Amino acid sequence: MAVLNTIWCTLLALLGLNICRDFPSSEEANTDICLDLKVTNGYVVCDRVGSQVFCNIVCDGKQQGDFVCTKGKGWAPKLPKCAKPNKGGDICRGLKVTNGTAKCHPVKSKMHCDVKCNGKHYGDFSCTKGKGWVPKLPKCAKPMEGSTLEEAYPEKPCSETCENLCRLSDLRSRCVGPNQSKCECYE
Repeated sequence: MAVLNTIWCTLLALLGLNICRDFPSSEEANTDICLDLKVTNGYVVCDRVGSQVFCNIVCDGKQQGDFVCTKGKGWAPKLPKCAKPNKGGDICRGLKVTNGTAKCHPVKSKMHCDVKCNGKHYGDFSCTKGKGWVPKLPKCAKPMEGSTLEEAYPEKPCSETCENLCRLSDLRSRCVGPNQSKCECYE
């Protein structure tokens, strides 16, 4: 298994996908290009999986796609014109909503989310690093803290995301671990 994992990590590294090493410390991340994104006329949902940042971007009501950033390599594919790295520093990530939606967008050092769930519109909530969300979030909304494929891409099953990732290396895929949320590629 260790040999397979080494092969997998080597193949991904050759593709510029260095997901097998630890993510940089917050001090390193502050000088990295994989900072939170600032999106004009839209919103972004991002999460870290291993050493990468995965983001799904929507601009002007149109889906722009999924993007991945690796420290030292940058964003792939190239970011759309409406999205730029937010060099202002850390901001809160966003919200996971049960039975509804949260449309989130960063404004300076805050994350703003418009929340709808259980057939009710709860309105705008904002989060500031170190202070949390105000006003108090409804029970259907939880701060996003994901670190697995399942949490990074809640609308896509691990199998689909994992399959697409492994296909880049001409390998087969399977989901393993708790809730089958960890992707593993093999021959």
